[in-house]
Parts: sequence; structure tokens; C-alpha cells
Amino acid sequence: MESFLHRKVSSMKQSIIGGLAVAAALALVGGATAPTASASPAHDQAIGEDCEAPANARVIKGTSKWADPNTLTRRQAAAREARGRRILARSGIQTGGRPNGAVKIRVHFHGVTDRAGHGFVTKSRFKRQIKVLNKAYAGRTGPKAVNTPFRFRLASIDRTKNTRWYNANPAKKRGIKIHRKMQRALHIGDARDLNIYTVGMGPLGVLGYARFPASYRKFPKLDGVVLLSGTLPGGITSGGPGLVYNQGDTATHEVGHWLNLYHTFQSSCSKLNDYVTDTPAQIAGPNIFVCDPGLDTCRPQGVRSRDPVRNFMNYTDDPCLNQFTWGQRDRMNSAWYLRQVLSR
Repeated sequence: MESFLHRKVSSMKQSIIGGLAVAAALALVGGATAPTASASPAHDQAIGEDCEAPANARVIKGTSKWADPNTLTRRQAAAREARGRRILARSGIQTGGRPNGAVKIRVHFHGVTDRAGHGFVTKSRFKRQIKVLNKAYAGRTGPKAVNTPFRFRLASIDRTKNTRWYNANPAKKRGIKIHRKMQRALHIGDARDLNIYTVGMGPLGVLGYARFPASYRKFPKLDGVVLLSGTLPGGITSGGPGLVYNQGDTATHEVGHWLNLYHTFQSSCSKLNDYVTDTPAQIAGPNIFVCDPGLDTCRPQGVRSRDPVRNFMNYTDDPCLNQFTWGQRDRMNSAWYLRQVLSR
């Protein structure tokens, strides 16, 4: 399992959970997997060029960015990169550019609820999520957004009532095992099929997590994206300005990981950072939650080094996110060749 999201600060819980039953509401809102940043001074003091940031967690504002128990160090990220390159090199596949919209990705939604039906996602909301993905990956979300080769089509929807699967907390070892059982039971297709599971994530839930492509060979049935059901368009995961996570961009973010993108702050101000040259580096500190285009946390200062606060692979909330870059487009394109090889 590769990515985790979020803990809602206690002062915001009531505005999100509304009239739902407490257990179901907490599952939908998502919860803490680590102390808040203010309660983790050792981590805050470590922030800088030598810090190790989470690999692919999108943590809600007010929560520690260290909530992901699967944090990748720079060395681990480098090893992952090398593994992907070896797979492509040994395949003999000829890589190259692709036209925009050339790749149609089949999306299989697995709607999981508890026995009482909490977390049910209508077909209409699944379709709206597909539209959000297509708009984001077609570059129709902002003036600097880049079009990509990827488009998404709804291939299937299945529904399962399983309280243990729905309420499992993937921040715990037991929850991880339960979700893996769920994924092995429901997974469809090969490395080119995008399986998306919507669940409740338990009382200490997360917004979502995903698998990187290079993990497919060893764990094919665990490939895909797991989302908090409330993050799909029309969901309840919203706490007001700066805390809006119900417009569907958790899926945009996690599918980016599925296509091999790291966070824009992966290695803070280091040279490699997220392995994409046109995403300016940013310190992996509290700034990653702030939608301020003027932020410039890694020297040298200037317009070209300003934090990519609107990038889909950042930690700001849905209304702030609106773009991928050309470098991210190229990296995702290469990742699709990797997924093609792994599907053989």
C-alpha cells in the first residue's frame, strides 16, 4: 500500500459529519493517522533540504504531513525509479511521445458500503468523477494546465456490502490486511485497468491511497486506487474554505500516483525532488497546505521557483488544484509504457 490521506482536526469534524451516525460519519470524514504538525516539533525542525517527505500522501490541512506510514526516503524513491527503468530496459519496448487523448483507460469502480449502506455512491456520482478526471487530464482546468494522453471511461461498477472492508483503517496493520483482502477479491483486469475502490476508511480514515506502477509485478491484485467515498463529487468531505475535499480531485491526485507521479514536495528542496524538472521544489512544511501563489520556499527566489501550489500533486484543497506540467505529462506517458509491459 502506498499512499495515505488525512486527519481532520477535531474542530472541523462537526461541520463535515452533519447528521450522519457518528461511526459512519467519522469513517467518511477521515481521521488522524499521526499527531498534528504542531504536536510533532521534531518533524517540523527537520524540515529542509535533508528532510524526507511522504511519498504520496495528500494530508488535510491541520494534520501532520508525516501521517503516511509508508513514507519513502530519497533512497527508497531512487530504488523504485531504478526498478522501473530496469523493467522497461529488459522489455525492449520502444518508447516515444503520444498524442493527447490517445490512451483510453478503463475504470472499474468498486463501491463498498457497510451493511447499513453508509458510504453508498450513486452511479451519477461515479460518472461525475469520470468527468472530473477527464477534465483534469485534458488540461481544461486552468490557464497553465497541460493536456495529456490520458482519458478515462467507465468500464464497470460493482457494489459490495461488507462492514469490515468499509470500516477498515489502513493506517493500522489489521486495516491494511483487510483492504488487501478486499482488493484481491474485487480487482478486475491487468496493469492497464484502473480499479477504484470507495470505502469509509474507519474512524481514523484517510482520503485515499494508490499503488505505483512498479509494484504491479509483485502485487498485481493490489494495484489501483482506494478512495474515501466522501471525496467523490457531491460527497461530504468539506470543511469550508481551504478544506474542501469533495470535488473529485483526490482521485485526480491518486491517479497521478498510479501513473508514477510523486508529490511536488517529495524531497523538499533537493535537486531531484519529484523527478520532474519543471515543477519547482518546495519545502515539505506547513506551506504545502497553503494556496498562496506567492510562496517561494526553496531558493533561488523568483517567479520560476515559486511553490507549485496549484499542481494536482500538491497538498492544497480541491478548489486550489488545477494543473499538471509538461514534465509530469512526459513522466506519466513513460509510466504507461511501464504498465503496458507489466500487462504482458
